[in-house]
Amino acid sequence: MSTFFYYRIHVVIVVFAVSILSVVIPSVSLAQCDSTFQAIEEAGYVEAAVLADGTIDTLNVRPLDADGPDYVFYTASDSSKLRFKFGEFMKNRRKLFLSHWCVGRTVNWSDSLHMPIHEWTPEELRDRSKLRDFSVNPGDTIQFYRAVWWIDRLHNTVLASRYINPDPVSYSVAFERADGTHRAIIDTMLFGSTTPDSRPCIFSWYPMLARVRYVIPSTMDSNSIVRLRFNMYHHGVPEKPFVRNDVWDAWESNLHLGNTLWRAWNDSVVAAQHCAAQTSCDILVTSATMPSRITFSTAAATTIDHVSIVTTSGATVWSSEGPIPA
Repeated sequence: MSTFFYYRIHVVIVVFAVSILSVVIPSVSLAQCDSTFQAIEEAGYVEAAVLADGTIDTLNVRPLDADGPDYVFYTASDSSKLRFKFGEFMKNRRKLFLSHWCVGRTVNWSDSLHMPIHEWTPEELRDRSKLRDFSVNPGDTIQFYRAVWWIDRLHNTVLASRYINPDPVSYSVAFERADGTHRAIIDTMLFGSTTPDSRPCIFSWYPMLARVRYVIPSTMDSNSIVRLRFNMYHHGVPEKPFVRNDVWDAWESNLHLGNTLWRAWNDSVVAAQHCAAQTSCDILVTSATMPSRITFSTAAATTIDHVSIVTTSGATVWSSEGPIPA
């Protein structure tokens, strides 16, 4: 474990130790929830290692422009441990901050029992896992980086084909107004239930390691106050708690997405997929070329009353009111 100082030039402010997955804070005053820690970079702090004699290595400092707050969520079965990490939140080129984030805190975990517990209900966790409110204008770009992987607990290794969980697990990232009015889902993923004899089935818009971007549509008012909400769902009965870690960490997307070994993880997940054919959807969609076109229809009566085609960045390509003819 390495020890670092975070300080402003010529003035030492706070000392703590940093590991890969957690932040340990010995100061009682900092043990309380203090989300203003997220602004440490904007306050002029830098990071420097401590020399053997206990002094600060002022010749080897690192700016914090590529660090920031993360939400890290865990859930596990007897066979697999599933991990979701969300970070690098930005509007255009400016950082965004998290709400209900407390540096170094772990929620829904008992050290004495060494197991997840419901400190927060699933609804409270979803309500308290969101960005602080911020303003947007049409054409602005919101983005974040998310990394998803799982550990096969039998072999204690990351292995795409060895995800085993009898309960479905999913999440969504909702773009909404500050009053809670829903606007759009900009990222979502579903892990289907599996057995030791089956390969995983995962529905996702993006690879496991991906930058997610959303362009504010032209229908939004200027200076609209909005936020992103991270909704984690365990679909078993009873619903098991997600563990959440509030982490301050270096931005990793350039490292991950520029590295062949990390990109190979995305490819291995695709190769391991095995999903049964889906035949129960209300809407039937076919595509054709020469000219390019998409055809919608339904095999029977449906409650769908509106259909939109959008790009993965959120731009609406086509929209129409229902009903859709059978």
